[in-house]
This record gives sequence, C-alpha cells and structure tokens, in this order.
Amino acid sequence: MTARNGSKSARLIETTMLAPGMRLAVIEFHGREILVGASKQGLVRLAEAEPSPPVVEPNP
Repeated sequence: MTARNGSKSARLIETTMLAPGMRLAVIEFHGREILVGASKQGLVRLAEAEPSPPVVEPNP
C-alpha cells in the first residue's frame, strides 16, 4: 500500500509461526500496530496498540 506522498502506509513488523498454516503477525498501519492471526481460512484482527517506542541501546 502506498500513501499519497509515495511512502508506504503499511509495514510488516514481525511474524511468528504458531503451527503449520497458522501465524501471528504485527503490522504497522498509519501509526498503529495491529496484531493479526493468519491461517488458510483468512486473517483475523486480534489486537491494536500504539507503536512501541524505539529501543535505545546503552553506550558501553
């Protein structure tokens, strides 16, 4: 999906396989993180949250 300004409005953050043919995915869409379940039967939105703040690594 491409926004009007040419940037992408959807981004895949993470996926996890639960079982063959079953996955969880976190998708960022317009500043929100959406957790979806994916299977052969389709997609289901499970949860939605504000994006997590970036992790800052401490300097040694």
